[in-house]
Amino acid sequence: CGSSALTSTDRPGGSSSARVVEVPAAALGGSSIKKVKLKECHGCALRLPRSQLKFCARCMRVRFCSVKCRDGANAAHRKACKVFAAATAAEAAVVAAAAAVETAIAGGQSADVVAAAQAAYAAACAAYADAAAALAPLAPSGALAAHAVAYAAAAALAP
Repeated sequence: CGSSALTSTDRPGGSSSARVVEVPAAALGGSSIKKVKLKECHGCALRLPRSQLKFCARCMRVRFCSVKCRDGANAAHRKACKVFAAATAAEAAVVAAAAAVETAIAGGQSADVVAAAQAAYAAACAAYADAAAALAPLAPSGALAAHAVAYAAAAALAP
């Protein structure tokens, strides 16, 4: 393929690691032009289609192009990975606790059961607020700091 085989553009308002590339579908086994989203390898910064990058198995937040890149970036990624993994687990706990509250209310459970589910939800929100606060310095935007404040408020408001 010549240089005209790929054309890429930065997505407006998107991160610099996200690109959309127009690829002739013949290169992908089709007959028209197909848009492919590119992401950046956390290890070597190589931009590849998302399907060719594998997530870190522990934190599921960063992508690597190969085992070599993953192993090479492991020392630098290890601290952030633990924080990411804790935030992911805390987020899953919030979702599960919210579902338990909804189930208890919809199922007509006693007030004690609903109160226990709400208390578990408040504890999960507090744990997520702590995890998001720990993650905020590692994130480029202030969105995680806002999450930490919002979940801390939700934990404080829950009965």
